[in-house]
Amino acid sequence: MNVFTTLVPRSLFVSLLFAAVSFGAQAAQPKGSSLVRGLVHMNIPCRSGKEFHCNIFVPKGCRADVPTPVLYVFAPGGDAPVDLYRAAADRLGWLVCGSVESRNGQEMDYYEKVLAAMQGEMNAQFTLHPHRVYYSGMSGGSRVALELFCNHRDSAAGVIAMAAGPARAGLTKVPGGACVGIAGRHDFNYAELAMLAEKSAAADIAYLFMDFEGQHGWAPKGLVAQAMEWLEVQYFIRSPHLTVAEETKRAGIIADQIRRISLMGATMAAYEACECLQCDLSEDPAPLNNVERMMAYMKPMLARELGAREALRQAFAAVRGHRTSYQMEQALQTQIRELAQKHPNTVYGARAGILVETIGKNLKMFPPEMKQQEQRSGKSRTKG
Repeated sequence: MNVFTTLVPRSLFVSLLFAAVSFGAQAAQPKGSSLVRGLVHMNIPCRSGKEFHCNIFVPKGCRADVPTPVLYVFAPGGDAPVDLYRAAADRLGWLVCGSVESRNGQEMDYYEKVLAAMQGEMNAQFTLHPHRVYYSGMSGGSRVALELFCNHRDSAAGVIAMAAGPARAGLTKVPGGACVGIAGRHDFNYAELAMLAEKSAAADIAYLFMDFEGQHGWAPKGLVAQAMEWLEVQYFIRSPHLTVAEETKRAGIIADQIRRISLMGATMAAYEACECLQCDLSEDPAPLNNVERMMAYMKPMLARELGAREALRQAFAAVRGHRTSYQMEQALQTQIRELAQKHPNTVYGARAGILVETIGKNLKMFPPEMKQQEQRSGKSRTKG
């Protein structure tokens, strides 16, 4: 998988959503639950951890005999906004469970306890799918979601990270896992999510990056819905845990996705959607041949776009692991500014322009003493 992906048009996501729904979205009825379907229920006490509470959405089409996907949500200030995910969750047949108490500033052991309490409550009320657990969060909650996604890779299927990347240096391989990163174009953490593509590729995790006109915060409902719809399709394409019934749906979903991509024209969105498929079709020669033919056809027409993407990848690779340095951050900003000027009117050239602004915000956040220390250190090396 190449290390960068871009925003796929909403038309593709909607098409893929209907394909997934037509093949039978996962759903389940509460087993002994008194929670009304189609509603968000606030501040539900977790029976396996009385000090913890959660907000729960139950989709309308619940059935007790079908295991249900579940999405756990974490917010930096607590009281996770489950309603943000509600519309797509209802269409897809996902349960959503948001933590009330989880907030920034805790050790990871605390977040594991929060998750265990929520899992206990959801398992008591619902029949959950053993391999379709999703995580999401914003800012510090995003870091928690990414960590839990990696820690629970045997059951995890995907994660939606908003406004912050992982706290760890890299991601752990999650078999069949998929990740969506979403950031506002004026978010000081924009670069973290743009760079997450490389970390995801190294861990064989499918990655989609989306951005929106906004600051540091929760993504709009429309983008959140697109992210969930994309993760739904990725499960059927990538997961090594498909049941016999799910496996029968896979070929149809792949064929529908290839057909939809073919209608998108020679765009980076289409090319990168093909790249994402290419990694998962090694045992499916017929559709793989179709994907590779489309990529070969588009590649000459996208030479400028692919060049801009590669230049941005190399700029990030040059500073990998060194972004705590004020001077390295300055160097990255200079390099990316030149990239933006060299590759105008391209997807990644435009993204580079956004990064120049967001890296500038990061530079302003460096403590003065750190800048002074680096300056003194630089002068000492020069004298030596």
